[in-house]
Amino acid sequence: MGRKNENLHALYKILEFCEEPYLCRRKILLNYLGEDFRSKHCLMNCDNCRKGLRIGEVDYTEQARVIVYLVESALKKKMDLTTIQLCNFLRGKKSGIQNNSKNSKLGDLRTSFFGRLEDYSEETIKRIIMKLLIFKVLKEKFNSFRVEQTILVYVNVGRMIENFKRGQIRIILTDCINKDEESILKKDGKDVAKDGKKRAKKQLMKDKVAGEEEIDTDATP
Repeated sequence: MGRKNENLHALYKILEFCEEPYLCRRKILLNYLGEDFRSKHCLMNCDNCRKGLRIGEVDYTEQARVIVYLVESALKKKMDLTTIQLCNFLRGKKSGIQNNSKNSKLGDLRTSFFGRLEDYSEETIKRIIMKLLIFKVLKEKFNSFRVEQTILVYVNVGRMIENFKRGQIRIILTDCINKDEESILKKDGKDVAKDGKKRAKKQLMKDKVAGEEEIDTDATP
């Protein structure tokens, strides 16, 4: 069981790498392998660096607390929720739940949690949940239904939840500093990507020229 859980958490890290919208992918990968790699050395060779966005680290711990307390409250009512259901409920959207009993129980949680994270995108809330899964504050429960031949994945509390409540775990995500820049990028992503490639080529040419100058200087008697 322990080996299975470790494999699952390795999968979470792979998913986080694939879905990371801002941080340099080469930095993520090489840092994971123990190498101290800085994003500026990527020279815009990865898709995130080519976006040309100014990024920084943002603390989403308080938002994560809302998610964790909603999961706990739902479980106390013997109700399982999927990631999508959590996102919709916290963003003040229709749950899409067909089960009348579950809808009734959700109604009891409406005052405390419905729309609490309406200012955040579904993508951001999913990234927070993924971080909570990686830190084992939350965990996933897989339920298979033979008749429908489907598997539903519910969010449950993990073994590190008390550490999180005591403030020993912080949820930090990379984010775009200027959201207006990001909006422009999403509207005209292809042009931004091309500009990024041009800047990378210019930088490579500068480095090449600088290297040749150094060689000429060394060769001078």
